[in-house]
Amino acid sequence: MPWYTIMTLVAMAAVVALELLVVRSGIFRSPAYWIALGICFLFQIPVDGWLTKLSSPIVIYNSEVFSDIRIFWSSPIEDWGFGFALMTLALSIWVRLGRNDPAGVHGSTPAAERTPEVTGA
Repeated sequence: MPWYTIMTLVAMAAVVALELLVVRSGIFRSPAYWIALGICFLFQIPVDGWLTKLSSPIVIYNSEVFSDIRIFWSSPIEDWGFGFALMTLALSIWVRLGRNDPAGVHGSTPAAERTPEVTGA
């Protein structure tokens, strides 16, 4: 199996394992995550397709290092795997950090409505 394909599969598995075992943000159960992933992939179709189109490619992959399986306007499937891994990792950490925000920045009260705490002297 080509190394780029192997690295794609490793990245995807590592991010899923990291989310499920370490970060545990719960994004895989969130409809918002799947919608965000769909929106990102929707934009990836024309951009990646244009860059890798077989008729006049801007980015050329060495066929020895990737599977040569292409989808959506001839985008290499590995690009989609890495896209999944990168978006999932970023969103997973973002959601997790938001839940551990001691200042309440991501809480239910908008910042404009919060009053600063006053300590007595």
